[in-house]
Amino acid sequence: MKKKEFININNFKIDKKTEDSYKLSLDIKNIIQDFVNQEVFITISKEFSEIQKIPQEIVLNKSKQILANNFDYEKGIFKSTFRISSILKDSLVYLSIIIWGFIFSKKIKTDKKVELIIDDIGSQLAYERFKKLMKLSSSCVAINNFPIKKHLEDSKITSLYLGKLFFFNSDCFYQNKLKNLKFFFKLISLSHRYNFNFLYLLKIILYSYCKYSTIFSKYKSKYLLQDRFYRTCPIRNHFFKKNGGNLTVCTQKNICETTISLFVFIDTFLSLAKETYTQKRLADLGGDIKNFFPVGSLIMEHKWFLEDKDIKNVPETDILIYAIKPNNHLYINELNEKNFLFTQIQWIKKISSDKNYKVLIKHHSDVKNNTLYKKKYKSKKSVENFFNTDVNSKTQIDSKNDSYALFERSKIIFSWSSTMITEGIGHGYNCYFIDPGLKNSCYFHKLDNFNNVRIGSFIDFKKIIIETIENNKKQKMDSEMYCLKSDQVSERIIKYLRSQIYSK
Repeated sequence: MKKKEFININNFKIDKKTEDSYKLSLDIKNIIQDFVNQEVFITISKEFSEIQKIPQEIVLNKSKQILANNFDYEKGIFKSTFRISSILKDSLVYLSIIIWGFIFSKKIKTDKKVELIIDDIGSQLAYERFKKLMKLSSSCVAINNFPIKKHLEDSKITSLYLGKLFFFNSDCFYQNKLKNLKFFFKLISLSHRYNFNFLYLLKIILYSYCKYSTIFSKYKSKYLLQDRFYRTCPIRNHFFKKNGGNLTVCTQKNICETTISLFVFIDTFLSLAKETYTQKRLADLGGDIKNFFPVGSLIMEHKWFLEDKDIKNVPETDILIYAIKPNNHLYINELNEKNFLFTQIQWIKKISSDKNYKVLIKHHSDVKNNTLYKKKYKSKKSVENFFNTDVNSKTQIDSKNDSYALFERSKIIFSWSSTMITEGIGHGYNCYFIDPGLKNSCYFHKLDNFNNVRIGSFIDFKKIIIETIENNKKQKMDSEMYCLKSDQVSERIIKYLRSQIYSK
């Protein structure tokens, strides 16, 4: 029998002229699944799982995520990290993890048992929006990727900064030191043989293994929650459960567009709305989620419902455009980039000229006040650009409610893909997506709850604006299909968690 040829994903490339961006995402998913299911990688993952005493399925699922996260959408290929030219650097990193574990490891004793652990808090803003949830919990550990500037003054809340994680759990390397070294040299040999850098994949898996084995030996809880669904981790889930945890959950703060939604693994997905389309999409994209439960928007709760309404210095406008941060979904194909950087802008410029409406463009907080965006959106004086810059800038939204304050000051609201459109519809505002030709399939394919709020042509764009502004027509939608009212999101989350049977 002829031996199957090795599937090297370094040779894979998508055709960016393909208009269906959803199909391109499925192509990426399929090549990743083919790669991890081939004989050589099955052998590698099995040996690693036996050495570290972790289920092979966990290793394979984590590998899928790493591969997906290393696809370069602008170039349409996988990043150079998997090329053999990168093996020296990754060999040194892999070996360093092993040596560090040999020297700096100890038996980790349980330091704290709590009700809730919140992991992967990636910013001060994220930490702040979990405040209410932390206080509602009987006890909580917050695991941060950065040093917190201002802690909650509450003795039942513990903050763990990962930068201070020094010792590994000795269980990671106990009785398998020689096996780890042998496996390391085997990876080098196989990498050269197959012209693929296996070390990059396995170094991430090894570090995740050490990190979460250590953390969940030190801190134990009933529930594990994370902020970003696109950063779920099968290894984290495994060690949490192995150390007595009951349930893993994640919140939704983005629409599940395809470039961030491949291979999501979690027990419960705390969704924005009462719809099942997202559940089906995440399954089609290779994920495994046991349950969906709608709670609303945690960000909106924090910035709108838990703050005083601060809109007196926020300008009124006819048309509000929530701009977005250019990201992978724009570069997956030529059409998305064209529609975002050309067609959408032409619609905005034309409507301001045709009807002399006042248009305000609120740019994403990560997009600074730069001339490129001002030039692209330049039109009549009726178009104003607001960027998040320093507090003294005239282009700063002067409200502690941030972008949510603009809901109250705008007659009609559009965006290419901002989640604020779904939040706005859920709370009674006139909000729509600009989707030229109805071609933005990486965002909207099979998410049928969005069908009635996608504007596919300039004629329809102008019509809905006139009907809303001049005829005072109100949008009529089943709001809970887009976003639940978000005044009690933290309470919903805690109530849901406590309704689950703690069986261990």
